[in-house]
Amino acid sequence: TLFRAGLAPIQQKAIAAPKVVDTTAAGDSFTSAYVVGILEGKTPEEALSFAAAAASLCVQGKGAMPSLPRRAKADKWLARWQAEEVTSGRSDNKLHQ
Repeated sequence: TLFRAGLAPIQQKAIAAPKVVDTTAAGDSFTSAYVVGILEGKTPEEALSFAAAAASLCVQGKGAMPSLPRRAKADKWLARWQAEEVTSGRSDNKLHQ
């Protein structure tokens, strides 16, 4: 949940990773992806979704630097998750493989 002074909080579902290997750098990945989204002019909601996708990818790799996702991979992962959210109508947060 993102809290902003004087504004309503924004809630973002986590994007569950099919397999968690290492949580090192997950927070760094989330925070940096959020900042990138904001600097690119995305809404806070869009930036949070992108950040959730980046963190979900990050935990699937081992180590800090090697697990940080490339932009294209994070965009693809997010698009896939969003498509499943829309078409399945599910309420869980799992990206089905």
